[in-house]
This record gives sequence, structure tokens and C-alpha cells, in this order.
Amino acid sequence: MLEIRKREEHNHNSRRYWGEELEHIYSFVGWIIIAHNIWFKRRNELCNDDYAEMQELVLDDGKDYRIKFDEFPTFFFFCLVDVLEPTKNTILFSKVKITLQNRRISISTNDKAYSKAIMGLNEWLVPVKKQQEEFIIEF
Repeated sequence: MLEIRKREEHNHNSRRYWGEELEHIYSFVGWIIIAHNIWFKRRNELCNDDYAEMQELVLDDGKDYRIKFDEFPTFFFFCLVDVLEPTKNTILFSKVKITLQNRRISISTNDKAYSKAIMGLNEWLVPVKKQQEEFIIEF
């Protein structure tokens, strides 16, 4: 993006804005993308030599490491959307109904793999309540 920005900044035919202050935004978004791809494990989840060379990625049991919306709203939403995006779990949008109202997300689905991914949010991001085939996330 930096190369494109520098090339296009003085292009008077461009219909987009390419000012230098965008680099701060690129950096912010880049770090969020990097951070969301780092996978941590709890000590009780380790097998054999898992993470032997990366002990800083091993979480101590009993501590709450959730990413909190109030502290890191952009990172929180990036992680949440990454999990909730239906096609990532190879299901069709027609099999899922997602509703966002204020700070409440309601998800209706009967897909088992997608349901498992949603319930996995309990472990590291946000509590999920299950009511029949509906999942409720409040943050």
C-alpha cells in the first residue's frame, strides 16, 4: 500500500485520496491483521513439543486473556467478523441469519461446524449464549 500511495499521491487523474497521513492507518490495520493471525495456546492444550520454542505464546491457566471491545474495539471487531463470516466455514449465507442491534449480535444457524466456531468465541473473545439454534453475543 505504501508504494501505491507514494505513486498515486501526485497523480492528478486519480479519483482517490492518497495523502501521506494514510500511512498511519495502513500501519494500524496491518498490525491488527498480523495480531489476529497469532494463535495462542493454554498450557493444558499443549501436545508433545507444541510451542516449545515459543513459550511467550503459551497462556497461563486461570487468567482471562479475552480481547475486550472497550479496550481494543477495532481489533475486537476484526477477530469477531473473521470468525462469524459464514463462508469461511464453507456454508452458504442462506443457511445463516445474523442480526446486529446496538451491542447485541444474534446468529441463527443449524450448521454444526459453524456453531462450533461460534461457541469457540467463549474461550478467547466474548461470551456466547446458546438458545436452541440461536447464538447471542453481547459486548
